Amino acid sequence: MNFYLKNIIYFYFLFNICYSNSLKFSKNQSHINFENSIKNSINENYNSQNILIAAGLSVIIPGLGQFYNGEKVLGSIYLGVETSLWILRDNYLNDARNTSSVYKKYVRDNWSFSKWIRDYYNPTNLDIVVSINNLNEYESAEISQVDDVYNLFIINEENDNDFENFFSLSWEQAHDAQFSINGGIYTTSSDSFKELYQEICNTNESLNYICLLELNESTPSDYNSDEYQALLLEQIDSRIDNVIYTHHLYEGVGKYNMFFAGWEDSSIGWVEQNSGGYDIALSSMKNFYEYNLRAKHKKNNDKAANLLSLTLLNRAISVFNILLKDTRIRMSSNLNSSKIGFNEIKLSLRF
Repeated sequence: MNFYLKNIIYFYFLFNICYSNSLKFSKNQSHINFENSIKNSINENYNSQNILIAAGLSVIIPGLGQFYNGEKVLGSIYLGVETSLWILRDNYLNDARNTSSVYKKYVRDNWSFSKWIRDYYNPTNLDIVVSINNLNEYESAEISQVDDVYNLFIINEENDNDFENFFSLSWEQAHDAQFSINGGIYTTSSDSFKELYQEICNTNESLNYICLLELNESTPSDYNSDEYQALLLEQIDSRIDNVIYTHHLYEGVGKYNMFFAGWEDSSIGWVEQNSGGYDIALSSMKNFYEYNLRAKHKKNNDKAANLLSLTLLNRAISVFNILLKDTRIRMSSNLNSSKIGFNEIKLSLRF
């Protein structure tokens, strides 16, 4: 909540206290009485039952309790504030729904689950050296060089007092995506995904899990060619029925490194450190998605949530105003006319 909004709330609260407690002064010879007048809107026989009714009405709709007490002006203020807050909140919720549709469409147009599978172990499309043995089978597949984005996925594991580098496996990630094959629904973090992935990509651990085409007479010889990569995407698409776009996936593709390879421009990605000190892989598309489209959506949702809190605060102040108006402050003082000062001061508070 920004500085100006806080000041408005403070002023609103102070206005209620001042409006509820105006002091009336009367002088009778050596006796001075101070009374809370409250614009004569509450009579001296105001009982607790009436207070509860008025307070209950203001809990339901701010201002109703004031109308019940005959304070139409103050009741109109509370009711007007309440109406304005709900109208503003509804506008922000509409904006949030609209921005949600925009960022979801952007993901479907620029992030591909099939590309994520193809490029997960090579997110920036580095050159890969592939060799085939005499049996017309893949013998090895290795990345010839690495970059900063690739290194984000490298983990160090101690083995017999030596450290070995391993590429973070997709099925061992904490976050996942859901998809269907032959009517069954699977997640990328499940144990079964490892077998499915190897079938879809014609690969295994000895090939560093790099996604490969089925070998036949028409298979392009150059793995790094556009033709080979396009055919590889077609192969993956043909083996997956459907991708389930959940809230977690929409959040994940912009927030977590593991989904980076699915962005269409991942090949020209870079690494930045966020405010929390965490290294993240970014591309122009991912950056625009997370820090523009989704940021607008989050901002609208946050504003709507703040306005909902203000409606509760408006109710609380409306009820507080009713309770405060039932307070009577009486002060009496005997003033000796022959001396300067007060001989006696009495202060009584009644709630």
